[in-house]
Amino acid sequence: SLAQKLGADLDRTVIDLSEVLEPEKTFANEEEEEEEGILKMERKKKVLKCAIFVVSTTTGGEIASECKHFMKWCEEQAYDERAGWSYLKELKFCVFGVGDSQYEENFNRAARMIDKPFARMGAERILRKFDGDESSEVEMKTQFEKWTEKLKGRVFPPTTAEKRRQKKKKEADEENGKEEDEVENDD
Repeated sequence: SLAQKLGADLDRTVIDLSEVLEPEKTFANEEEEEEEGILKMERKKKVLKCAIFVVSTTTGGEIASECKHFMKWCEEQAYDERAGWSYLKELKFCVFGVGDSQYEENFNRAARMIDKPFARMGAERILRKFDGDESSEVEMKTQFEKWTEKLKGRVFPPTTAEKRRQKKKKEADEENGKEEDEVENDD
């Protein structure tokens, strides 16, 4: 799957949304505590700093039944006054939707159902939501690879040393190109 490939490329763990039974613990890492009859929420140290979603819809643009629990949590939590706009403020995220534009209003619906609520809960977008389209002339794999390259640049920006090496290589390539042009002009 695209998600598994991305996980391997980035050397990161892939979480199947159908296995996320308690999203509040996975993403917000909150703990409920009873104190003198008052229920309060305590934030534990964040474990998850970045969430990269690769999500698809099923036939007709419907959300996979295994993910409906997670999607319901997103929608409810985003509009829960107790959570507020800073519920996921320490989390960065991005969403790649796998869909088919032939499904019109349901096109990449699952991606929208994650992107908007996470932003509303204060999570910071790494990249804008990308709507991969099976009906596009460009193959889905190519769309995904292009998006992944942008993602890698944002999540793992080159270090100063890497930037210097890239600049030197570019300058050397340009110099080699000039020398080849001069040789051709001499003939």
